[in-house]
Amino acid sequence: MNRWILFVFVMIAWSCEPAIEREQKSIDTYYDIDGLVDEQLLLLDSISPSLLKTANINGIKQKIDLSPTDSIWRRELEIFRSADINKPRLSDSYAQKEAISKSDSSIIYISKFPKSTLADTIRITFVNKLPSKIYASLRSQNTLFKSSKKLKLEFSNVNGRQMLTDYSVAGWQKMISKDATYFEIDGSIDLP
Repeated sequence: MNRWILFVFVMIAWSCEPAIEREQKSIDTYYDIDGLVDEQLLLLDSISPSLLKTANINGIKQKIDLSPTDSIWRRELEIFRSADINKPRLSDSYAQKEAISKSDSSIIYISKFPKSTLADTIRITFVNKLPSKIYASLRSQNTLFKSSKKLKLEFSNVNGRQMLTDYSVAGWQKMISKDATYFEIDGSIDLP
């Protein structure tokens, strides 16, 4: 039972921070991760795939097989909205680099002011101009709370659409006067 309480605590802590960020008006200076999440939510809701979710919280592992509804998908992918940096106050906060190879290309955003931004780095890899992987490194701190997270989204082309197939969130968080909580959550989507 304590595992579920800890799991719920981690999910609540994740959902508090991004909601404040999203209240700001969006700009379109950087890649639209928020729009990509919205698109994936519609696609996932339309095909109703199953989800194999694995969680490791402070060494306690659990595996669960789900048939998520729209609201469950929204909760699952909410943390990835925190990697969306299209906010007016961030319009000049990131340096952008591009990398091109024979098989793919990437856009890398690096924070110019790491202590003032939630996302330190974001790397979006494209294959045939469609996103195939997104990596983000996030960090936050205030007087009561510290956290560091690594986010990953992976996509595959399914019937001409770019579909989310796997995601993960790994990191730690520490509240004042509490021990740090280390977590790793992986989701694998079984597309029909």
